Order: sequence, then structure tokens, then C-alpha cells
Amino acid sequence: MTPPAISVIVPVYNTPLPTLETCIGCLRDQTFGDFEAIVIDDGSERNIADGIDALCAEDGRFCVVHTSNRGVSAARNLGVKRARGAVVCFADADDYFALWMLEDLWHAYRSDEDIDCVCSYMITTERDDFPFQRTDRSVQTASKAFMEKAALVGNIYSKGESSFLSLGPSAILISAEVAKKNPFKDDIRYMEDTIWNLQRIKLSRGTAVLDEAVYAYKMNPYSATHTFDRDVVDSRIRALGYLSDQVSDDMREWFALRVLANFFACCKCVMCSPGNDGPIKRLQDAGRMSMHPIWDAFRDRGITKNWRRREKIKRRLALSGLLPLAILIKGVKR
Repeated sequence: MTPPAISVIVPVYNTPLPTLETCIGCLRDQTFGDFEAIVIDDGSERNIADGIDALCAEDGRFCVVHTSNRGVSAARNLGVKRARGAVVCFADADDYFALWMLEDLWHAYRSDEDIDCVCSYMITTERDDFPFQRTDRSVQTASKAFMEKAALVGNIYSKGESSFLSLGPSAILISAEVAKKNPFKDDIRYMEDTIWNLQRIKLSRGTAVLDEAVYAYKMNPYSATHTFDRDVVDSRIRALGYLSDQVSDDMREWFALRVLANFFACCKCVMCSPGNDGPIKRLQDAGRMSMHPIWDAFRDRGITKNWRRREKIKRRLALSGLLPLAILIKGVKR
């Protein structure tokens, strides 16, 4: 059997069937048909698992794999192992995308034989029917320095209020060879995508950027990124340790900015998480947490040379030791 051009990997864990049907429908109706869709059911409940089988049963391009629950990273890794395509595309089960996404990403990928990856723009939305607009499919190559900074800083390259450049894993196309050399870390819960992106950038010969928004990311207030429970502080710190090992010396400034953002999040976890601890105990715990050496990244002198003014103000607040108290007061006022 001739292998497909593209392998699309879709991890699923208890995604509501109407939402999953939208994602599967977007894939089924793609204007580019030379693909396989590998749907990894990561231990969903029985009715969801049966619904996945039913949704994918009538299209021979779809393959469903049922596994025990091990998390989205392990599910993606399993999909990559099974991929037969020349390139790999990741999609989340609760998102949707333009019907020409694969066609335009493939066109960009084929435009330059010296690239291993194509990135595109992603829409963040609460809508179920974002009106994608097709462009002239213009493509530009991007330097590794540009991509590494974008991976560390986040949504700084935007095409409007709700559209930003996606470094992956969603809304990109990556060679299967690079993807198979770069598994996701399945033992961490935070920033696994950023760690994967930085390693992917190092492994890739080159990256192109498709100047088009083709993917809609449905905002989820219950995702790991938006969870502020105290028990996730250690997970965030451990992820930063992994991330530190991937960052080149000339990107330390932007790594420090990522560390500062996580310091704010960890302070919020300690001060705002559910529990019966009083404010004095929480302030003491926040003080102990702030002594971890990972936070030294944003304390280094001269590290803020190219930061924006508001980022420098946040750093001064963090250095003052008053951030936990400010979070506490803000919570009381609410």
C-alpha cells in the first residue's frame, strides 16, 4: 500500500462527541485528500470510545487506536510511531480548522526542499464557527533564532487580537523523520509543547512560516495551563528545569521572561489554591517556594535589556518579595 503524504495525529480523551465530530468532520472534508488520520483514544469512557469508532468507521483513511490513559504526550508519541506519511500534523480533538489547512501547509512544505517544518497562524476563540479566510499562501523562511525566541516568549507574533504564530505541535507540518527523533516528554504536565518545540527547532534544517490562520484553538479554562492548584508548583518548576537544558546561551534573556511568568503563576497557585491554610501560612509557603534556584534566571542583572516596560515592572514586583501579598490582597478585594 502506498503511504500517504501526511499523517494527522489526533489524541482524544473524553472529548464530548459533538465537539469531536466537528474535528473529525474538518479532517474528512479537507481539500487535500492524501492523508491518514490516526486517532488515539487515550483511555476514554466506553461511550466516548464507541463514539470515536462510529465517527471514523466510514472513512478508510481513519485509524482508531484504543489505549489506557497515559496523557496527551504519550498518545502523540504512539501516533508518531504508527505514522506512515512523509510529514506529520497534530490536531487536538476539541479544536477545528480550515478545510484547506492540509493543502496550504503541504504547498508551503513543498515550496523549499531545505525545510523540515512549516508553521502557520492559530486563532484562539470560544466560537464554534470561526470564519477562516484563505490568503495567497505566501511563505517565508524563518531563522532558528527567530523560532527559538518565539517558542520561549509565546504569543508575540500575532495577526490581530486573537491570532498568533503557532510553533506547534498544532497548526504545523513537520517531517516524520524529525518527529520520530523528537518524542514528547510524557512525564511532565506543563510546557511539554515548548520543550518539544525547542528540540524540534534544533533538529530541523529549516522552518517556513505560512502567512495564514488555518487552525482554531478552542479556549479551555480547565486546561493544565490555567490550573492554579498548589500541587502543580513542583510540576512547573520541574518543567522549567527541562526547558533550561534546551535553551542556548543567547536566548537566556527570553528564557528568563518565561521563568518570570511561571513565578507569577506559582505564587498564584500557593496563594489562591483551595484549602484551609490561613494567609500567614500561605505567605510563608510562598517565601519558601521563591527560594528555589530556578527563579535566579530572572534575577540576573542585565537580563531585561530587551524586555518591554511592563515586563520590567513585573520583575521589580517579583524581586521585592511583595508579589504573594499583592495576590492575597487582590483576592480579598474580590
